[in-house]
This record gives sequence, structure tokens and C-alpha cells, in this order.
Amino acid sequence: MKELIEFLEKRGFTRQANSLRKGDTTLNLSYNDIGEARARDLAASLKANNSLTSLDLRWNKIGEQGAKELALMLKDNSTITELNLRYNNFRIINKLLNF
Repeated sequence: MKELIEFLEKRGFTRQANSLRKGDTTLNLSYNDIGEARARDLAASLKANNSLTSLDLRWNKIGEQGAKELALMLKDNSTITELNLRYNNFRIINKLLNF
């Protein structure tokens, strides 16, 4: 969780970081224009996560590479049981999830 909180703080998501510090297990980052590069960084910070169960990334322009990194992250992270990727810029999510 430390890596995720540091990721959030470095990018100005102070409220969300504080919420996770208090024990929240859900994270809503929808409508934040995260983009592909930050989605890759976010995926890397989530690999060691052991408490976040729900992540909302709607409307963030994460692109195909960002979606791929998030899908690969799920191979290492069995704690996240809900991941909302609706309304992002990628077309091959079904192919990505059949990794």
C-alpha cells in the first residue's frame, strides 16, 4: 500500500491517499485524465497491494498500453476484485484479458 499512497501523493491525489491511510479499501480515480503513462505507473504501484479491493478508473484515457499493464498487474494482485475501466481509450480489452 505504501507504493500506491506515494504514487497518489506525487500526483496530487492527497485526499485519496489520506483515505487509504485511514483504511479504505476502495479507490475512485475516475475523471482524472490519468493517461497511459500514469496508468502504467499506477499498475506498478499496485503489484504489491494487499488491501485495496476496488479501483475505479473510468474516463481516464488510459489507452491500450495502460490497460495492458493493469491487466498484467492483476496476475500478481489477487486482492483487487473490482476494476472499472469503462470509457477509456482502448479497443482490445478482451484480447488483453485473455493473457
